[in-house]
Amino acid sequence: KRLFLHYGVPETKIRVARMTVDVLRMSNLAAQFRKQRSRLRSELKIAEDACLFVFVGRLESHKGIEVLLKAFAQLEMKAVSLLIVGDGTCRALVEATGEQDTRIRYVGRRDFNGVAEAFAISDVAVVPSEFEPWGLVVNEAMAAGLPVIASDRVGAVDDLVIDGETGLVVDAGSITSLQDAMHKLAGDGDLHLRLGRQSRELIRNWDLSAETG
Repeated sequence: KRLFLHYGVPETKIRVARMTVDVLRMSNLAAQFRKQRSRLRSELKIAEDACLFVFVGRLESHKGIEVLLKAFAQLEMKAVSLLIVGDGTCRALVEATGEQDTRIRYVGRRDFNGVAEAFAISDVAVVPSEFEPWGLVVNEAMAAGLPVIASDRVGAVDDLVIDGETGLVVDAGSITSLQDAMHKLAGDGDLHLRLGRQSRELIRNWDLSAETG
């Protein structure tokens, strides 16, 4: 919208259609799975008190998966874990890294319910893409009540990931920037809970019904 306004298009001729998902469905499913959080974490051998980061997406280089693995490896904190959901050409790397770092759990590709379950047992979503026109996984994570760490190359950042309010924005491709953000949220439970609540509140009005009604 800002671009069109800049080039002189009258505001009356512009309608902003939000890129979104079934927010209500994701929110409700995540709430149901959250009631089983202890059991679901136990099945994955994830400590109840661990700050669990979650990555959901294709395991491809441009999704920033390699940067994420390196940043997490340098996160010298005991009570942290990383849950990875998805599949792709970097799968072998993820599996090999998980074998070396017992804090990492890889569960393969999941359907919508499986993604909701992953979000429900997690604390922070990470979207470190080096190229991402939008990134609907941001909408899904926020609908599940998670704060989002996203790179500045994720299109959704402009509208949804408000730095310090609904998540943290990091430099794409920067291991240090991502590690610092993960360390900040893992070390401050009150902060990631507050950002998660604000995420859910912001995305609440981005439901599909608002765009199709």
